[in-house]
Amino acid sequence: MPVEQVLPGSTTISRHLESVVAHQTSEVRESLKTAVNFGVTADSWTNEHTTVQYMTVTIHHVDSAWNMHSYILATREDQYRHTAENIRNMVAEVLAEYEVNQSGIVYVTDNAANMKAAFLENCAKSKKRKDIDIRCSVRTKFV
Repeated sequence: MPVEQVLPGSTTISRHLESVVAHQTSEVRESLKTAVNFGVTADSWTNEHTTVQYMTVTIHHVDSAWNMHSYILATREDQYRHTAENIRNMVAEVLAEYEVNQSGIVYVTDNAANMKAAFLENCAKSKKRKDIDIRCSVRTKFV
């Protein structure tokens, strides 16, 4: 069977891509509305060939039936310096787009000083709450 009969062409894909993204975004939003606590990860990197900077934001939660859900919310070009403030703002912008409740979030980052600093304030606030004791988690990359 010829490939043309099995796979849609690029024009067909691009024509439907916007509606597919809108549908998937809607489904993710609905899933996140039912969650109370979240794990959010953020990572930045620079493409070594183009020197373009990127950031990816993911979110994780467990539903009432104890099923784990993980979503890549965004991978975006980052045109600003990787400062703690810029990282914090970009992550907050992505979470706002998905209407994520900003309380009950544990941020997980690598050991880069800018990443740890970006969410230090959030961790300090959560430690002050009497009903929940969330500490910042930092993962270590092993190469």
